[in-house]
Amino acid sequence: AYLKFVGVDFDLVPSNNHASPTGALPFLLPALPPGPETPIPSGKLQKWAIEQVHCEEEQQLNPRFNVYSSLLDHRIRNAWLYLLYLNHENFEAVTRRLYVDSTSSNFAVRAALSSQLQQAARDELLKSSQFIDASALEAEAAEAFEALSTLLGDHVHFFNRPNPGLFDASVFAYTHLLLDQGMGWKYNRLGQLLSRHDNLVQHQARLLKFF
Repeated sequence: AYLKFVGVDFDLVPSNNHASPTGALPFLLPALPPGPETPIPSGKLQKWAIEQVHCEEEQQLNPRFNVYSSLLDHRIRNAWLYLLYLNHENFEAVTRRLYVDSTSSNFAVRAALSSQLQQAARDELLKSSQFIDASALEAEAAEAFEALSTLLGDHVHFFNRPNPGLFDASVFAYTHLLLDQGMGWKYNRLGQLLSRHDNLVQHQARLLKFF
């Protein structure tokens, strides 16, 4: 979403986290300059975009950027990991369809990949807690959504930018999937918590028009 907001053309191709230099999606393979393809991980997309199209670096323009980014990187991401990988109903209805069944028709391969995905999510969540408490994760996400709603206020974009930027794209990455009925969620407490904030729902709808 961020590349589209700053006017960088790109093509989407299917991939997986094993192809990424950091083990996480998304990543970018620049078309120019010609030569060996060097993958650019998501954490360096903004730096690359600044060099290509001379867009603004939001972190320097607003000192609150990193503070609020931590809400996305920790509270909302942790709740998202549980929702997507560790909630059994969602794993069977959503995650398996998107990340497991599409990779192989072999039962043993699918079983191994399912186990790896779920264990990776557990390991990540246990880095910040001695045990995994779904209710606590959802409560922290609720507080994060409240803070983001307050930050956005009546503005069209975060930090009152004239155009959507990296922070808008980062929020949209979660809000769009949580509000998308086509995802097929069986349990979506995060979507319910998000829907309490009309301005965040409207923000998602505005950004969706870019696609």
